[in-house]
Amino acid sequence: MYQYIILKNILAIVLKYIKTKRKDFELLLIDDGSKDQSGRICDTYATKDDRIKVIHKKNGGVSSARNLGIDHAKGEMIFL
Repeated sequence: MYQYIILKNILAIVLKYIKTKRKDFELLLIDDGSKDQSGRICDTYATKDDRIKVIHKKNGGVSSARNLGIDHAKGEMIFL
């Protein structure tokens, strides 16, 4: 059930950003070794919208995933 809740939240966030008219942002999704289908679903959205980037990595914890996202960010501002 917990995985379903997280997956549902990820989908809601991604859909919110896809619907926006703004083009001047990137949405980085870090798959930190998830065992559910969330990484694959994120990949699907990334193929439909070039503002979305997905990075897959082995599980290393929240800080590791956040730092990887910061390292790959190209914008002037970062929202976590």
